[in-house]
Amino acid sequence: AMGPAVLVFWTSWLPGAAEFAPLLLEVDRAAAINGWSGAVVVFQDEGDGWARSIGASGAALPRALDRRGVLLRQFKVTKAPAVLVVGPDGAVLDRAGPDAGQVHALLEALAQRGRGAR
Repeated sequence: AMGPAVLVFWTSWLPGAAEFAPLLLEVDRAAAINGWSGAVVVFQDEGDGWARSIGASGAALPRALDRRGVLLRQFKVTKAPAVLVVGPDGAVLDRAGPDAGQVHALLEALAQRGRGAR
């Protein structure tokens, strides 16, 4: 059975972007452990330093560039940050954002699923 896909919608100019970085790396570890697919969806140009540094860490979740907003429209995301957990059938199982507290809580819950399994 395929696991869920975790999609994180992101731009580096988000306020508090830095505090999400360690959490996102934990979610990435959880993805590697649990065999989740997904991507960090960055809707801006390649010069995004934050996403580049995460991408350089051998991240389990690849980075997708969505300059034209195709994924934004498909998943009806209006503002970043947003996190979506999508089932293998394409149904959205969980979503949070753009409220930073909500996004933090969902990322924290996902990261938690990687901490127990060592």
